Amino acid sequence: MFTLLCFLLFLLSSSELFQRLALASSNEHKYCSKQQAAALLNLRQSLGNPPSLSSWNPSADCCSWPGVRCNYNRRTVTELSLDSDANLIGKIPPSVAKLTNLTSLRIFANPQLSGTIPKSLCRLTKLVVLDLSANNLTGPIPGCFGTKLSCIDLSRNRLSGPIPANFMCGVKLSTSLSSSPNWLLLNQNQLAGPIPRTLGDVSLNKINLSQNRLAGDASFLFGEEKSYLEVLDLSGNELEFDVSNVKVPWRLRVLDLSRNKIHGSISEQVSRLVLLMSFNVSYNNLCGSIAAVGFMSKFDESSFEHNKCLCGGPPRPCPEDYGRSV
Repeated sequence: MFTLLCFLLFLLSSSELFQRLALASSNEHKYCSKQQAAALLNLRQSLGNPPSLSSWNPSADCCSWPGVRCNYNRRTVTELSLDSDANLIGKIPPSVAKLTNLTSLRIFANPQLSGTIPKSLCRLTKLVVLDLSANNLTGPIPGCFGTKLSCIDLSRNRLSGPIPANFMCGVKLSTSLSSSPNWLLLNQNQLAGPIPRTLGDVSLNKINLSQNRLAGDASFLFGEEKSYLEVLDLSGNELEFDVSNVKVPWRLRVLDLSRNKIHGSISEQVSRLVLLMSFNVSYNNLCGSIAAVGFMSKFDESSFEHNKCLCGGPPRPCPEDYGRSV
């Protein structure tokens, strides 16, 4: 009797196990909905069906496809990353916006990826990271990205027009810098016009707007209260403002203002920045004496050359009557 009971329990357990395996098999492809899979396949087709994405098999769960990551608890695609290995050709299709739960979209380092940034990306209201760098994108930057988008890299494209007003407006650092960096990288494009003043209220620890055609004032990006700012690169633009009285954040490690039309003098406060590792104000209209003390003394003449009348420190000694002649 005991043996028979054990055998019946074994059959029952086996039956339950088989049922669970069958249920798991039936749910195998449900982590990714048909709509999300269709959006990804449309992306592949729009990009010329590159061999690198041939493993995107429609019969398999799209959460298992290379470059695709999902939240399995919520059964939805949350991250898409396609780098230079993808060798993409074509344009970013608007259908990407059908991946409505994306928090990270990274399509970068594909020089044959052209066209404009689809405005439909603005519908991705949960997006936190957007990296479209090192492609061949043209046209303007859409001005409708949500406030959750706190890491933007559109550098090394051919984007034109102004930086949109209210761009990234409301983005604030919510955790420590080391665990949640926020950045804005728009360098090496063809952007023109003024820098929106709203960027002065955005909490970012890295700003790179270099090698564009930006003009006007940028003093509002400075301020001792911005202790989160570590990198500020505005070089290679047409910016024109007085730098004499700006206060530089104490955490700053990189400050590059070279090749602009900036005037005024370098404050002694800058020379006391103990974390400053890279500094360049060359090719501007600066005057005044440089305090050859602290960390400023470690930067060579190339950091100060081609200015109106800088002296002291690396460029050249100030004459004895400098204070009376300037």
